[in-house]
Formats: sequence, C-alpha cells, structure tokens
Amino acid sequence: MHDHDEIYRIGQKDIQALSDFLGNKTYIFDTDKPTILDLTLYAFTANFLKPPIENPLKAAVQSKENLVAHCERIHSLITLPAGE
Repeated sequence: MHDHDEIYRIGQKDIQALSDFLGNKTYIFDTDKPTILDLTLYAFTANFLKPPIENPLKAAVQSKENLVAHCERIHSLITLPAGE
C-alpha cells in the first residue's frame, strides 16, 4: 500500500515521463494533426489542469510548459466557441 506522498512521487515521475516523451513536438507523433494518443494525453492532463482543485500532481503538470501547451492546443480543437 502506498501513502499519499509516495503516490504523488509516482505520479510526478509519470508526468515527467510524458513531458519527456512529448518533448518539443506539437503532437506526440510529430505530425500535422493530433492522433488518438494526443487525445489520450489531453484527457490525462486536462483532468489535472481544468478543475479548480490544487494538488501536487496539478502543480507537476503546470510546471511542464509542453504539457500545458499541448493540453490547450487540443482543447482549442475540440471545444466549440461559446454560443455554437
């Protein structure tokens, strides 16, 4: 059984690995369009970034500029403008 601190450490390592894997690419496979894997990464990061809840894992995602930019990029592609 893991305590909260250990769970956060494991999660922070996972977030670091995702950030390293994405690197400076626009999309995971360095294509001109997102793939299902980009949508999966978006689902993971948006669950930390979008809710107004503060925790160490949200802070870890927020500290990775590439993950924040990727999340916002995908969000803008899948979100309709207000009123539509």
